[in-house]
Amino acid sequence: MLAPLINPGAPGGSAPADRTIDLQFGQDDDGQTEWKINGIRYESPVIPTLLDIINNGYSTEANFNISEHTYVLARDQIVDLVIHGSADGHVHPFHLHGHAFDVVQSQSGPANYVNPPRRDVVGVGSGGGTVIVRFKTDNPGPWFLHCHIDWHLEAGLAVVFAEAPSDQRSGPQAQIIKQTWLDLCPIYQALPPSKQ
Repeated sequence: MLAPLINPGAPGGSAPADRTIDLQFGQDDDGQTEWKINGIRYESPVIPTLLDIINNGYSTEANFNISEHTYVLARDQIVDLVIHGSADGHVHPFHLHGHAFDVVQSQSGPANYVNPPRRDVVGVGSGGGTVIVRFKTDNPGPWFLHCHIDWHLEAGLAVVFAEAPSDQRSGPQAQIIKQTWLDLCPIYQALPPSKQ
């Protein structure tokens, strides 16, 4: 059995999570294959999520476009992601940036909060199986959860977790963005489409 050597045990132990996010993914094929989570196909925003958080003060899910599929998470919460597999016959390797999570329940077997495997990628299988992963929101930033099969990501199989947005603007973990970086967006947007 695989178990972490450092800080074994899921954050929060077996107590209920502060927030549970249910993620059901599936595929649409209406002439163009699309992957969706909870009925939404992720599309990259024109302005990067981090810039919207820092410069435009985005702090709530309502600030983001629906296609950005962004969940805002408060600081120092225990979060469970309940990821339901699709019936497409594939195992999808879901990768979370910014955190190593604990796989507290795999597709088979009981929940394990004592010594669950710690990962940043977990396979969510075919036949509609469910995987539950848990992490603590102690790393402010916009973190991407996506299928590691590149064309599935391109087709929309992703969400963003905007973790502790206010902590990204001020405090010891604040991001400092120089004007030269901000100037890149208008320069890029002024390019002809063939060069973007």
